[in-house]
Amino acid sequence: MIATKPPPSPAADRLRTLLLFSGLNEETLAVARALDPVLAGEVAADHIDAALGELHSRGRERTALRAAHLARALGLNAAIPSLVRCVESLGDGTALRHAAMVVLAGLGAPAADALLCAFEASRDTVVRCRLAEALVRSSAEGARVRAALVGLLADAPADAAWCLADRSEWRAVPDLLRAFDRLAKHPIADCEGCAFEHLSSIACAVRMLGGNLNRLQQAKVDALAERADVIRVPFANPPSTRSSPNRLAVHAERPGRNDPCPCGSGKKYKRCCARTDPRSVRH
Repeated sequence: MIATKPPPSPAADRLRTLLLFSGLNEETLAVARALDPVLAGEVAADHIDAALGELHSRGRERTALRAAHLARALGLNAAIPSLVRCVESLGDGTALRHAAMVVLAGLGAPAADALLCAFEASRDTVVRCRLAEALVRSSAEGARVRAALVGLLADAPADAAWCLADRSEWRAVPDLLRAFDRLAKHPIADCEGCAFEHLSSIACAVRMLGGNLNRLQQAKVDALAERADVIRVPFANPPSTRSSPNRLAVHAERPGRNDPCPCGSGKKYKRCCARTDPRSVRH
């Protein structure tokens, strides 16, 4: 027997139209409440998916933001897969990604399970880091999230360490110390600055969670800090016909890879201007 599509719902079409043109207001909420929650969630998901397909459309993004907030207001779990896709595919500083993370945190256990399933299925480190940030906010069961974040230490030590600290995963201190020793012997970073970031982030997480480095571990951090302090590249202003030929170049530390980008985009430095900043160490 061939499955037939359910007939179109005038009420669902009205909800689509309200989200497109009227925004999220009491009328929109009333229409959504009158619908079956699954159908209302599918309407919200359709708008979110449409925005993911047209990332440069401000109109699509506004409608998707309304749909995301509607999903949280009414607990529309049918929108969860689309919200998880927002976290996976959108970069830092994106309004829709930020909203998706907030909404998923408010949707409780079903959203947390979806985030964990996506994390465990992904083999892309960037995607896993994005999902890890969402997991920090989630209500997922601690042991499963802790295991996921500890596993991420192998590929993205700094991101994983800060996520563990943000989740207050104090039981992960032994795992962090083992990761520190492993990275001290076999760094996965491609420059000394990044190696320092990995170890210093783990050290900070350990302290934030109430643990301590041993003497050798602290000595390693101190030694890398001294070297990182002198890794500087001249950053000169553009040449000017009025400038003195003896003008000194300005030296400045590059921001940390996870610091907010100084350009003001709201993204992390590593995902924004790091590749084009002349202060960056080329490696």
